[in-house]
Amino acid sequence: MLEIPLDIRGVIIKIFEPNKEHIWCAPFLWRGVMRNWLQNIDSKSSRLIEGIIAHDGENRGSIHARGAGVAARTGQIDMACRIIQSLLDGDEITSTDMARIRALLSDERKSIKILLNRQRQWPRNRWNLHDVPAWIIPAWIKAFRREVSNEQISIISGGHLLAYGNWYWYLPEYSTDYTVERLPKKMSSAP
Repeated sequence: MLEIPLDIRGVIIKIFEPNKEHIWCAPFLWRGVMRNWLQNIDSKSSRLIEGIIAHDGENRGSIHARGAGVAARTGQIDMACRIIQSLLDGDEITSTDMARIRALLSDERKSIKILLNRQRQWPRNRWNLHDVPAWIIPAWIKAFRREVSNEQISIISGGHLLAYGNWYWYLPEYSTDYTVERLPKKMSSAP
């Protein structure tokens, strides 16, 4: 059985590997390499897919790609698949899906804006987002880097649909790459 991440990358793999059985996993626990999946598709589709992946969690760029990313991260797989397939085929996206995309992006943007409150860090550079689901953290990290600081930080988040518990995210200075580990059950703050 093929393990794929519950995010835009996993949806893309699902589209290009429709006959393989798969099991979803939390995106930050997936150890696969997306580049391997893009080797076997034509260059035009590969560039489009790379663009869709790059827009996930951003606040600018293709509304369709960003909407597909939020839909995938929140477990709305059928919607994410429809959007990506429409982009690949050059088809119009339905007005119903466009309304849902706008609502998803609006909700994510509002949530991130609220979470960028500096009072959520204690001590300094340790962001306590333990009440926030882990699916939003990658988008929060991009917004944090763009709007707040390039300092080294750590984040404590809540769980994921597929990974219970609280998670400790480490983000090096000037990077959007992160490492993640599960916090011990009895621990209320990061090591």
